[in-house]
Amino acid sequence: MGGWRTPEEVLASPMDPTRSIDILGRLQVRGAVALGAVLASTGLARLIHADLTLPVLVAAVAAGLAWLYPLFRQLRDRYLSLSSDEEEVREVLGDMVSAVWGSVEGIARLDDKGNYLWVNPSYAKMLGFTPEEMKGMPGRPRVHPDDVPRVKETYQQMEETGRASADVTTIRKDDSYLFTRMELAKPLNENARPGFFLFLEDLAESQEIEAALARKSHELVRLNSELEQFAYIAAHDLREPTRKIVSFSALLQTDLGGDLPEAARKDLHFIMDAARRMEQLVHDLLALSRTSRSAMVTETLGLDECVDAALEALALKIEEAGAEIFRDPLPEVEVDRTLITQLYQNLLSNALKFCNAEQPRVHITVERNGQGLVLGVRDNGIGIEPEYAKQIFQPFKRLHGRSEYEGTGIGLAICQKAAERHHGRIWVESEPAKGSHFKFTIGEPGGNP
Repeated sequence: MGGWRTPEEVLASPMDPTRSIDILGRLQVRGAVALGAVLASTGLARLIHADLTLPVLVAAVAAGLAWLYPLFRQLRDRYLSLSSDEEEVREVLGDMVSAVWGSVEGIARLDDKGNYLWVNPSYAKMLGFTPEEMKGMPGRPRVHPDDVPRVKETYQQMEETGRASADVTTIRKDDSYLFTRMELAKPLNENARPGFFLFLEDLAESQEIEAALARKSHELVRLNSELEQFAYIAAHDLREPTRKIVSFSALLQTDLGGDLPEAARKDLHFIMDAARRMEQLVHDLLALSRTSRSAMVTETLGLDECVDAALEALALKIEEAGAEIFRDPLPEVEVDRTLITQLYQNLLSNALKFCNAEQPRVHITVERNGQGLVLGVRDNGIGIEPEYAKQIFQPFKRLHGRSEYEGTGIGLAICQKAAERHHGRIWVESEPAKGSHFKFTIGEPGGNP
């Protein structure tokens, strides 16, 4: 670097602290502008050796290695406490040289003809050379021919703006290819020799990670699809046998009539009750599967239409419970009518079910925050312990026994799937004995729960 090959050679050379230039006032740090201020505040820019173009050294570090900011902050603190002793100043400079020389990022200095003046070991290693081999080597042959026009455009942009970057394929010593991100930067010291800096980042590892993630994601989608298909087929095939069990159990009870012993009557009752629960479970499984598999048919409509349809389906339950239903003015949105109606119906049904008050009070809510629309259903029911706020959206998750509250534990899972298919989410805010407020978004999430 600047005539020396190793940090030790830098430290071994005499210094002339009286020669000074002010280069850091114009220094811009890639990814960490504060680094320029740190170096400028030390006054270190006013020390330069006759053979070491310190602006080259400092600009290379500051322009290319934002991740070294914590190190340079320590160096600044050390430098501010230094005396004028030359050995202490040389120690600080040595740390800086070592940092550049030991960087995992490739750093090179080229002249105005595109020939390498020096490269750090990481740069040379990426291309399969040693730093000594690359000194004086032309840079252009190390770029794939297809990318030469892109490099020319990047160079022109650097001439105009001071820095520019591009993703290019470089050619290693063994003629193998390496996909890299190349950044070109002009020296910020006007007295520096003509040319530019080149920072090189190996993108092969990140590409391999991205490819692995893509494969895993594809595999996960495939497995989820197969699982949904299996659930649908299993539920569909179970529906008919379950119906027959219910039907023939009822016929058996009718045929035997009063001749049926009390013990047998109880046994038959258990059979019919279990069959009805199985029938309801199969029905809910099919509903969950359809929520996941059915094609979305979106239209712009007032949410009042979905709420009205849900209330109509629950009219008998509402009347039996003597519930009061309130609603905020609901907006027009683009949704799948069937899915959102099902979502509201399930939330309203739960609000009626999980209520120990004399009169259920249910409020259909609309809120607007800085990020969008938040819809919801609030009740005066039994509430939920905070630790179960996420678990209740899992299929078959029940917080109460069947003897207390009927159901299969699938309703909220259907609500979650309906919200997710509208690129939204659903959550609950609740405390025991203080009711629950289920909230959901459509489109972009509307804030954190």
